Amino acid sequence: MAVTMAGDWLVTFDVPGDAARRAVTRALEPHGFRVAHSVFRLRASTAAVDRIVDLARPALAGGHLAAVPSCTRCWSNTLGQDYEPEPDNGWVTW
Repeated sequence: MAVTMAGDWLVTFDVPGDAARRAVTRALEPHGFRVAHSVFRLRASTAAVDRIVDLARPALAGGHLAAVPSCTRCWSNTLGQDYEPEPDNGWVTW
């Protein structure tokens, strides 16, 4: 049974060649916003994400695209809030 309710998605891709990257970007831009060069946030149903991936598929030869559903907590992290507090001594210790 397919989920039809709109949700938050993180979509990332890595494809060789500028033309292919532009084609994937054109498929994603109308449906969300760019978080990083090849990372987008979408608000879409599973069926809509399937259609978007189908639009991008011809440009994916030699590369990949990952569309991952995202929770509200993860969404707020992307918008700049810390996912978890930083330890007093930081993340890396020697």
